[in-house]
Amino acid sequence: MNIKQILFWLHKQAGLWLALFFVILGLTGSALVFMRDIEPVIHADTLLPQKPATYEATNADTALAAFKSQDLAKNFRVLRLYLPSNKDNVFRIVTVNTTKEGRGDFYFHYISPYDATYLGEHLVKTNNVSRWSMPIMRLLLQVHIQLMSGYYGGLLMGMIGLAFFTTSLLGFYLWLPKNWSKAFTISWRSNLTRLMLDLHKQIGFWAGIVLLLITFTGIYHAFPDQFEKVTMRLLPSNKSEDVVATVSVDEPSSIQSYVDYVGNVYPDAQNMQIFLQNYNKGEIELRVSQPGEINVTEGKTSLAFDVTTGALIRHQRPETTPTAKRFINWMLPLHNGEAFGLLGRIIFAFVGLMPLVLFITGFYVFYKKYRAKSQKGVFSFILAVLSPK
Repeated sequence: MNIKQILFWLHKQAGLWLALFFVILGLTGSALVFMRDIEPVIHADTLLPQKPATYEATNADTALAAFKSQDLAKNFRVLRLYLPSNKDNVFRIVTVNTTKEGRGDFYFHYISPYDATYLGEHLVKTNNVSRWSMPIMRLLLQVHIQLMSGYYGGLLMGMIGLAFFTTSLLGFYLWLPKNWSKAFTISWRSNLTRLMLDLHKQIGFWAGIVLLLITFTGIYHAFPDQFEKVTMRLLPSNKSEDVVATVSVDEPSSIQSYVDYVGNVYPDAQNMQIFLQNYNKGEIELRVSQPGEINVTEGKTSLAFDVTTGALIRHQRPETTPTAKRFINWMLPLHNGEAFGLLGRIIFAFVGLMPLVLFITGFYVFYKKYRAKSQKGVFSFILAVLSPK
């Protein structure tokens, strides 16, 4: 076999044997592009509480106090607090279950912004493969990243993503035409087999451009530590100078004081997150997304404070971070299309359907060739799959 026949054989093997996984990644990814838009519709009772005629607005302190007043709070350790956003109008508290039987299970708890009412909880991540009782979008997310199979499922999906990236590259090479005048034509009047082949090539080319981007950034999310180490070696990674002013908040014991300070520094920022996992160690960190920042959902503008004195100890902005870190910060918005606005997200969601279309068109062409040889039986079918032709 020559090199092109070998690459075609590899492309065919990945496309046939791993097709189910490619389709799962694509379909779940399409839905997840709009997860933050869909969840408030599905769970309007907890994410979009009704605004009463009269109310006393909830702040970060009262929201946390409302959660800690619940009997169930003793079973959880608070990790993060999301302030109400334009997507879901609630305080969202991220916790991890600290009981022995629930170790490693992560939950969202919702607090009303109007009267600090506890609205409920959702299981959002678990390493227990038998626990499927979570909101549909979070279930799709767990299937997407780890097939609901814990750590080893995550490794498998990472390898599948790597295979997807590789077979997409092979597809581009195999697509390269000898006659460029016919490179982008589809024989609509030809027989169905030829039409399917042309569709496979054209869809593979146009959707493949986006699929390469999605799978490459997906590999980062599957293997972030390894990816980061390589990135730090290849790109400039000298630590940027932190922008630290000699200021402190008025009430160090009040979390709302930190919220107010960050709000004054960045009045147009959105999607504020408060990281509390190191609070008992003397540090609190707040992150926001600035206007024009590539990371809209998970902002990278960060301010950290000493909770004893209220002093600002670290202030980092995405535009001053090292090149390597900025490259890494692009991974999520490039993976879900957020970097390209609403139109980009729509295109990414549509492209997520293409692995299924590519499998249907590719399998049809393969099956017609198989049937043309008048072969029957499972053994002959497997031989046809493994054949280099």
